Amino acid sequence: MPPDAPWKNLFPEPGRIDQYEDSSVHIGSASEADFVEIIDDDVASSVCLDDQEVDVKLEDALEVVNQMAAKTQLTDYDEYNKKVAQDLIARSHLTHKRLFNAPDRIPHGYVELLGKGESDYNQDDVSARKGSIFSGHDVESLATLDLDFIDDPLFSMPRSGLRRDIRPRDFYMVVLGGYIGLAFFKDAAKGLWISGPVFTLLTFLMSGVMFYLMMGGLAEMVALVPHNAGYTGIINMIFDRSLATAFGFSYWLQSCLRVAYEVILTVSLFSFFPILNQPDHSSMVWLTFIVMLVVGVNFLYVRVWGRIMAFTAFISLLLIAVLNMFNLLLDTGHVGPLHNYIGATYWSYGTTDGISHGPLKTVFGQREIGGSTGRFLGFWMAWFVSAFGFTGADVIFVPTAEIRNPRRVVPGSMKILPYRIGIVFLLSLFIVLFVVNSGDGMLGSLTSYFEETVKTGSRCGIGVSEWKAFSGVTVKSVWIVAFLQQNVCYAAFAAAAFFIYIGVLAAAGHLFVASRVLHGLGQLGMVWRRVSTTTRNGVLIIAVSVSSLFALTAYITAGANAASYYTFLAEWVVTSIWLQWSVLCLTYYKFYRVVQNHPSLDRDSEEYPYRAPLQPYASIVCGCICLFLALFAGVPEMLARKGFHVLVFLGLYCPIFVFFAVFVLHKLYFKTKMIKNEDVNLDLYKNFMDRQEWEEDRVYTKSFRGTLWQAKAKAKSKWDRRIRPMLRKKLHSKES
Repeated sequence: MPPDAPWKNLFPEPGRIDQYEDSSVHIGSASEADFVEIIDDDVASSVCLDDQEVDVKLEDALEVVNQMAAKTQLTDYDEYNKKVAQDLIARSHLTHKRLFNAPDRIPHGYVELLGKGESDYNQDDVSARKGSIFSGHDVESLATLDLDFIDDPLFSMPRSGLRRDIRPRDFYMVVLGGYIGLAFFKDAAKGLWISGPVFTLLTFLMSGVMFYLMMGGLAEMVALVPHNAGYTGIINMIFDRSLATAFGFSYWLQSCLRVAYEVILTVSLFSFFPILNQPDHSSMVWLTFIVMLVVGVNFLYVRVWGRIMAFTAFISLLLIAVLNMFNLLLDTGHVGPLHNYIGATYWSYGTTDGISHGPLKTVFGQREIGGSTGRFLGFWMAWFVSAFGFTGADVIFVPTAEIRNPRRVVPGSMKILPYRIGIVFLLSLFIVLFVVNSGDGMLGSLTSYFEETVKTGSRCGIGVSEWKAFSGVTVKSVWIVAFLQQNVCYAAFAAAAFFIYIGVLAAAGHLFVASRVLHGLGQLGMVWRRVSTTTRNGVLIIAVSVSSLFALTAYITAGANAASYYTFLAEWVVTSIWLQWSVLCLTYYKFYRVVQNHPSLDRDSEEYPYRAPLQPYASIVCGCICLFLALFAGVPEMLARKGFHVLVFLGLYCPIFVFFAVFVLHKLYFKTKMIKNEDVNLDLYKNFMDRQEWEEDRVYTKSFRGTLWQAKAKAKSKWDRRIRPMLRKKLHSKES
């Protein structure tokens, strides 16, 4: 027995054992005769309560513990303290194990207690319920109870303060239709204007495949080790603390700037509605209203936030389906005042009014670079901007500390992700590319060559929507342009209203992500720890407040340089995305090597939570491509413009400079070293989640049959306790 045993000095000295004579724990006297060696197994293992013995009364179980304790002879002080500690822990485990294993029909069962508002085990107070059950106790079964858990570092791990209140079905809906954002709808127009419909569809397809493979690696890491600090915590645990700090700061800054980006685009859409855009300073009012709405949503409980995001994601999916159906009818000439059959007209050369470029753009940028060089540069730049459209879904695994049972939910979400990429993104883009002419001036920056054609053509931009809606900062969406080309004016305004709805949701979602990333940085000690402070309901007051300050930069758009600042934001965000994806791919590759050499982990085992496809080759290829696009994306961007644009250059390369500056300075100051594969401790956090999963499986994952059985049991209990006595009382009063 070590002299610093954790239970030492918690109980009185052997000479004062007599005060325990009336206690339910009967301890033999330390002065009794012969020494009897204490058995290796603990008291609780001799009781051996399993799931089939739930009908054994709690008093009988405690009596068995007392009998076993009374038969044990103790001869020294340390063994005496150890035995008392064992008995007390065994009693607590017997009580809570019975509550967990009791079926619904048992009055004191765990599920029954969840429905009682006066009980400590109320569903609305999950953190208190967990603390009352597992605080200071090992959560393994009684047959393997071991007092080593008292020194286990798992129970000295910092608690995040976040609550696992996001329901699986809400999370699945967010994966399918949440965080879409305005970037996809805008960058599709930019890609079409730069390279034509074929390269636009091809680049989005390539980015979608890369995105899915990268998300597969993230899902495997998060499913096995769902760290409370998100991606930053995983990188810190597997790779290097300096790299984790640089990644976390870059990710947080990108998410904050993305909030401002979405707010700017959302406010610019009000220019489609002249009534709402009068007077000229009304944009400041709408901007303030949207910022307050976005920040206010993030101060809600995470359970309420999850349900709101799931419901709004469902509405978004319905509206996207309506847009796709309308575009199909528009392409076949069944709707619209013109009733023109379009078909594949815009995919052929020379079939329009001299401004169609067919399937591929023949020239590139303002310099009008032609030939194969121009087409290659157009493809390169379209590929670079296509990643922006997929941002949003990469943040779905950030709140893993707030998802119920991430071991099952995260692998399940990977089955849904292909539908998001294939239907929400690629199918929608494929349909609308048949309806829009790639040479339409409303898709890109207007020139004197296109301005007259756009203004005098078959448009509704003169009488209803002012021309300012297409100048400066605005969402030049393919969908809006398609409706305006065919004179379907009210459909264009309905699409603009839908995009306002999408923009507000995306801004709220990215502020949520920014606050969680900042919380992870604070929890790991990389920034001020107070930013990770939560309320008793798991709301990150400080992290949300600090992250929302960057949304105020959207007020810069009220000045004359609004378009320049908007371009700076867009370039910063998309460069950061490619750089962060490359870091995540590199992290997964090292994670794969660690798992391969781990003695107790087998990727081919059925117990392994999730196995990403085509690994590790997919992470190597995707990581190299992402890093290449991040470093050299400025080449086609600068060649596309006449002259040197300082803000464009800063937006492209400042994210890279900031990332490496944070990495190098942190490395030099703290002198951190990269963690070797054999030193990576996956067991620490993995075992913690293994133990927590046992409780979550019993409480949160219910089958449909189990739900019906529980409802039936509750109805019967209510009938027996309330309704039947009340009816009997009334009947008795009538008879008397």
